[in-house]
Amino acid sequence: MARLPHGPVWIHLVSDPELVREVLVTRADDFTIGRKLRATRRYLGDGLLGSEGEMHRRQRAVVAPAFHRDAVERCVRVIVDRTGSALDAWGDEQRTDLRLEMTRIARDVMAGVAWGEEPGAGPPPALDDLAAPIDQLENATSPAGRIAMRLPTPAVRRARAAAARSRSSVEAVIARRRAAGSEGDDLLGMLLAARDEHGDPLPDALVRDELRTVFLAGQESVSNTMAWTIWLVSA
Repeated sequence: MARLPHGPVWIHLVSDPELVREVLVTRADDFTIGRKLRATRRYLGDGLLGSEGEMHRRQRAVVAPAFHRDAVERCVRVIVDRTGSALDAWGDEQRTDLRLEMTRIARDVMAGVAWGEEPGAGPPPALDDLAAPIDQLENATSPAGRIAMRLPTPAVRRARAAAARSRSSVEAVIARRRAAGSEGDDLLGMLLAARDEHGDPLPDALVRDELRTVFLAGQESVSNTMAWTIWLVSA
């Protein structure tokens, strides 16, 4: 374990596999999500990333089929195909901003995995706006920052407007799928087919929030990791 200062709080980094299992599985009820993840609800709604307790357990059960072996194998095919297409487009001796390119590839992959967006089409433009709200989440780690998140500053207004646009974009994706009358075998299809503990379909608002959360979680950390990995390999 490593203890790292982060402004007025400390971050404890757990990297030993046995300790990770103890925190996330064996003694999961003894730990809660931090302020930053809890603050994601302000911009991402009630997605899996910002929930905890019984609600988190119910949402995990709903999303779990998306991580079964067959579903993951379908995702792998999408990842390989779209990454290959992106690499084929790179020219010899071409200068490329790898950070931006990895972000573009990750977003294209997640759009395909989440709601079957065609290759090259990319996610609905407003989903790019998720970056603005995420920048605000750093404020959640300090008392002054949490106050600042409630003030109508230009940055806060931009983040709120961006979050609203992303909600509208995903709602349009859900509406098109419902109008088509086919659930599909992507994440959106699984969420539309899912039933809660009472046998009722999930509310569209929860489907929307889960899609936005998974889309962000599946592309931001992946693109950052890939960019750094390529840089380290090339050094």
